[in-house]
Amino acid sequence: HYVSTSTGGHDASSAGSLEEQRQRFLDRIGPLADEAAALGITICLETHGGLLATGAMAADLVRQIGKPNVGINYDPGNVIFYGNTRPEQDIEAAAPLVKHMHVKDQIGGYHNWNFPAVGTGEIDFRPIFAVLERAGFTGPCSVEIEFQGEPWPSLEEVNAAMAQSYRFVRQFIPE
Repeated sequence: HYVSTSTGGHDASSAGSLEEQRQRFLDRIGPLADEAAALGITICLETHGGLLATGAMAADLVRQIGKPNVGINYDPGNVIFYGNTRPEQDIEAAAPLVKHMHVKDQIGGYHNWNFPAVGTGEIDFRPIFAVLERAGFTGPCSVEIEFQGEPWPSLEEVNAAMAQSYRFVRQFIPE
């Protein structure tokens, strides 16, 4: 069982400096992680801005937490959008702690909201999956497509993008 979450705000939307946010989060996560562990739940902190803008930042935070049932939900599209970091390199720092992966593509770079069908954007997923494989990653992967935001595409377009993404991602995931 997995629960995926973030540390609170995105970028500067949480009160205080990143260091103040880190301390408040570390003060609270331990008991929560212990409760989750007792229930067989793994908490996955998503790379999603603020304290978790990149995989390297997320790995540092997870190591500070020091709980075996707390890991990273790595989102390659988000590390570009929020962290201005290339996931093909960033994954190296995060891979040993990745418990879940959002397979999300991105176009346009930092702060450009454009998350198309996986395999049609600017992310090279081959090195990302290769690093995860070397790290022994066996956790779940979920496709995430957010397009360019509102107005959202039709259900037919969403279904077509999901089917295209599935066909692309399937090459990296063993049966």
